Amino acid sequence: MTANEKEKPKRPLLVGEKKGLPLEGFQPPSPPVLKKEARGKHIILSTTNGTVALRRAEAAERTYASSLLNNYCTAKELLKKQNQDITIICAGSGGQFCLEDYYGAGHLISHLTRLDESIELSDAAIGAWKLFEGNQDTVGILQDTAVGKMLKRFGYEKDIIYAANKDIYPVLPIMQPNGWMTNKGSVLNG
Repeated sequence: MTANEKEKPKRPLLVGEKKGLPLEGFQPPSPPVLKKEARGKHIILSTTNGTVALRRAEAAERTYASSLLNNYCTAKELLKKQNQDITIICAGSGGQFCLEDYYGAGHLISHLTRLDESIELSDAAIGAWKLFEGNQDTVGILQDTAVGKMLKRFGYEKDIIYAANKDIYPVLPIMQPNGWMTNKGSVLNG
């Protein structure tokens, strides 16, 4: 490798979808594909709903991106600041409620209540928590939702199965003041 090749900045990986379909010139946000393609790269991500929800939360003191895949790490981080309100924002789809988001919020709340039994919950939080605790067929729940059915129509069944994994990533994406997401890294041991 020459000195010029070492200095050349890496081109970010463009990942995005609109209404479930990949954007032209972008990789689809498919976990099985990205697992191979994204390692060690900066990613620019555009999604129909998640990006909008994160942008709307920019004014918050701290904003984390969380899902079934990393909720345990998020819960541990949230509980480091005692006596602060926690607001969980579900992205939804096209401005509408999505059961899979509410289920994922319930999973996060389940971790929060296990880690701190004194945590006080709103009725909406209790509803999400009870939904999660009473329904452990995660793949079934995700497949039965409107978004799950749309993803199945587009051939993304493997993505649904992958997204149903719980707490497999010890990472915590944090939104920075400039709007970029950075990874706090492994927080399971911290």
